[in-house]
Amino acid sequence: MSQYSEFQFCFDARNAADKAGTPEWLWHGLLAPGKLTLFTSLWKSGKTTLLAHLLAQRRPQLGDSGGEFLNLAVKPGVSLIVSEEPSDLWPMRRRRHQLGEEVGVLTRPFQGRPTLAQFEQLNAQILAAKKERGLDLVVFDSLTVFLPTNNENCADVVVGAMTPFLALAEAGLAVLLPHHPSKGEPALGQAARGSGVLQASVDIILEMRHPGGNPFTRRRKLSAWSRYEETPRQMLIERSEDGNSYKRLADLGDDFQDHWETVRIILKEAGAPMTQSEIHSAWLQGFVRPHIGTLSRWLGRAAELGLVFRMGNGTKSEPYRYALAEAGREVA
Repeated sequence: MSQYSEFQFCFDARNAADKAGTPEWLWHGLLAPGKLTLFTSLWKSGKTTLLAHLLAQRRPQLGDSGGEFLNLAVKPGVSLIVSEEPSDLWPMRRRRHQLGEEVGVLTRPFQGRPTLAQFEQLNAQILAAKKERGLDLVVFDSLTVFLPTNNENCADVVVGAMTPFLALAEAGLAVLLPHHPSKGEPALGQAARGSGVLQASVDIILEMRHPGGNPFTRRRKLSAWSRYEETPRQMLIERSEDGNSYKRLADLGDDFQDHWETVRIILKEAGAPMTQSEIHSAWLQGFVRPHIGTLSRWLGRAAELGLVFRMGNGTKSEPYRYALAEAGREVA
């Protein structure tokens, strides 16, 4: 008998197609049973707040059809939050969002970073809750604390460290992994800190960033990469002033209008043509500096609208230089 006889190979395209199907989304395009979603955003920027608002739309009181969050359908169900936060925060969120027994919270279950053996014990209890209570979503907030390794930059180590989360997904749970970003201004799709294996091992990557401009804005920009067509690629969202709701805003693609005034002020104060790098370095204090690629797009748009003169060849030796086309002119 062949040593590989225990493996089941499938060459039947029809059978493979039957098993594929469309995920039964818990949050349309972003969370699904059997799938891992990596949610990366700067610490204290609103990840857990967003999560609490999502859970409010999963309450059984909303009926079998569930609610809607950011214009995306939400399926009711039972969730478990494995949290790094102090024990007084989730009771406060429960009261504010009227969350009930459909949300369980496990606060700081480990002393320090867990081992794989400790995680196996936790997973056994999580799977028991899945069977007994119908648990369908588990959140590890944040992955930085619960990833069972001290070396998140080594690809081989991270592959092993992801095993407990993959096991929960294999068992049919939706797994949400809020995570912290790397330092600096990482490119879109590369915000998550640690080895790239982390992002490769999940099904959906969701990033939340400050949209730029006012540093205290309640707006956030969501970008997503996914194995599935249903995943929304970009959303601009805003939390209400009282903190009780979110809304999805239109026209995310045209963020130029929100930032032209900052570019105009920098060029006006310079009084001389500036390169893209010089504008980037001179970004106004107190405002979030955009990624250099984003600034390049804004400057190109300003040139198209005739708001700036663009001089030079755009080469490394002779980069474009920009100057205001007309002092005091405003965006139409």
